[in-house]
This record gives sequence, C-alpha cells and structure tokens, in this order.
Amino acid sequence: SRFCSIILVSALSEVADRLKGYEAGANDYLTKPFVDDELEAKVQVALDTKTFAEFSTFRNQRERMCGLHGESLAVISQLRDIEDGTHLANVRGISHILAAELRQGSFKSQIDDEFLDSLYVASILHDVGKIGLPDHVLRKTSGWSEEEWEQMKGHTIVGQRILNHLAHQHSSAGVYEMAAAVARWHHECFDGSGYPDGLHGQCIPLAARIVKIADTFDIAVARSDATLSDSVTRVRDELLQARASAFDPTIVDALCYTFEEIAELYEEIGRAS
Repeated sequence: SRFCSIILVSALSEVADRLKGYEAGANDYLTKPFVDDELEAKVQVALDTKTFAEFSTFRNQRERMCGLHGESLAVISQLRDIEDGTHLANVRGISHILAAELRQGSFKSQIDDEFLDSLYVASILHDVGKIGLPDHVLRKTSGWSEEEWEQMKGHTIVGQRILNHLAHQHSSAGVYEMAAAVARWHHECFDGSGYPDGLHGQCIPLAARIVKIADTFDIAVARSDATLSDSVTRVRDELLQARASAFDPTIVDALCYTFEEIAELYEEIGRAS
C-alpha cells in the first residue's frame, strides 16, 4: 500500500544487503543492535513524510474497515518474521471473541465499541517490543541463560515505550495507550507471578488479561503435535487448570462459553507455524 512505510530491521549490515532491502520495497533500513530512540525517530520520520491528504484518506477508509491506522501498519511491518501472520490473526480473533462475550456480562461497563476497536489494534501489537531482541535470543523457544531471559522479558518494556511514543504524537491516543498497556503487561499472571512488574488480579489492565489468554492459547495450539481439533480442546483444558493462577477466571470462563466459536476460527485460519 502506498500509505504504508516499511522499515526493515536486520542483523545484515553490508551495502549489498541494504540495496536488496530497498529493491524489495523498503523505505528505510535499520541494523541490529540498535538504539530504541533511533527506531522511534525513524518511525516518526516515516509518519511525518506522508501528506495530510494521504493520511486523512487512508485513516477514514481504515477506520471504517477496522479501526487500524497507517502508523500501526508501519509498526507491524517491522515485525518481519518475528511473529507469524497466522498467530497475529488468531490472537486478534480470539481476543475479539472473548471481549464480545465479556461485554455481555460483568465487564459490560468497561467494554464498549471504542474498547473493541482499540483491542483490534492492540492485540496484534502485543509483541512489537521483540523487534529489539538480538536474533540468538529471539529464535530460542526455551533454554535461555539468565541474561538471555532478562533480555526476553525486556521486550514488554520496549514495546510499551514504542507505543507510548505514538500515543503522545497522534490524535488516536486511546488506541496506542491500550496497545502500550497490552505490550507491557500481557505476561503478567492473575496471581502476581508474571513479569515485568508482578501485577496481580484487577491491577492488570483488562485488555492485557484478555490478550494474555489469547496469546497463550494460540502458542500452545501451534506447539501441539496433536491434530488441530484435538489440540484446541487440549489447550482449553490446560488453561482451565490455570484458572485463577495465571489467568483471570472470568475470562477463562468466557473462553469456555465461546469455545465452539474459537474452534471455528481455527478451522478458517489454521494454526501458526
């Protein structure tokens, strides 16, 4: 899309590698390791170079479709292969299903149309901070050293910093404020055993509690060796066992109530690779 600026982030730093990136359609190029402020500056420059007419037209079109803004797409494009596209789609879909169910019950005063629209964006930006991780840490799925694990946990803070910057710069602050909260706190646990701040219970923002379940659910399904239908059922049962420890029990109940709808989502989209 002509409204989307693409910033490639890579450990490859040779001129030939940069040229290949530009030939593939990138607007800018950033090599690892990098300074957070430099990334934020490049995102800001990309946004500022868009004409007002282009931005207004795209914003109106996108808001009618799903509430996702051009600057969000610019950030998502930087994820490269950090997140599988199917994983992001599943997390977004599950988050929406859960929020819609919760809206009918005890959370109806907190979940309105604006909350749902913001969650649509926030759910797929939950791990944007991983862009700051070195490849040898990012590609691991287990067995981190103590230092590597601290780096991994730090992606929550980096993500919040990036999204807070966008919240301060643009009129759609509410979307980015929610996304920043989700990025920082979607690894917190209901019993206080999570990271990075050890928040517990209702102290964890509602959007982060929703995305935590959606993210955990999809990762577990993707890693399962069973058939897709069996995997979805088994993961639901596993999450039930962590009800009130890792997860908000009310949201786990909502997952059980909407299980058939979530299973249908996997039939349509499939599991992440």
